[in-house]
Amino acid sequence: MSLGPDFDPEPYWNRYRTAARYVDQQLGRVLDDLERRGRPRILR
Repeated sequence: MSLGPDFDPEPYWNRYRTAARYVDQQLGRVLDDLERRGRPRILR
């Protein structure tokens, strides 16, 4: 990867945002499942 004047960071930024969204959704699923099973949510 060359960080010169022609470098386009957008594909890397998009990949980061996609990964962050995926992790957030998975964590939400885990927390929802714990709450459904009667265990209180630790994070709100």
